[in-house]
Amino acid sequence: MSYLDLVHAFSMYIMAAWFLWLKINEGRVDSMLKNQLSADETASADEEGTQNAASVDTIAESAESEDGQDTEGTIEQINSLIDFQTYMIPFYVLFGVFLMHYARKGFKAANGDSVRTAPEARASVCYCMS
Repeated sequence: MSYLDLVHAFSMYIMAAWFLWLKINEGRVDSMLKNQLSADETASADEEGTQNAASVDTIAESAESEDGQDTEGTIEQINSLIDFQTYMIPFYVLFGVFLMHYARKGFKAANGDSVRTAPEARASVCYCMS
């Protein structure tokens, strides 16, 4: 189980590093998202244009106003999620430290280092009392 704790702790650290990278490169992420959404918008407009050329003008005009708001809304949602995950980074790191601590205790217990025998326990109590 201690190995699983180690793997989970390292995944928490990787997750914290990923969200920190996202926050640092938030502008780059926004521009990539905007480019991808506009490419998807033009691809869907091209498909609609081949189907019915007469109604393309009205569909395109309504799609531009809706997609412009939709694109900005999507980017705002992504930014708010990035901000939330940035606020969670200290908790990820603390939970990783917590997991590492208990993984260490598990490894010590597996080696027999953390279990004291009865005479050793009595000797340490007597030493503290005197």
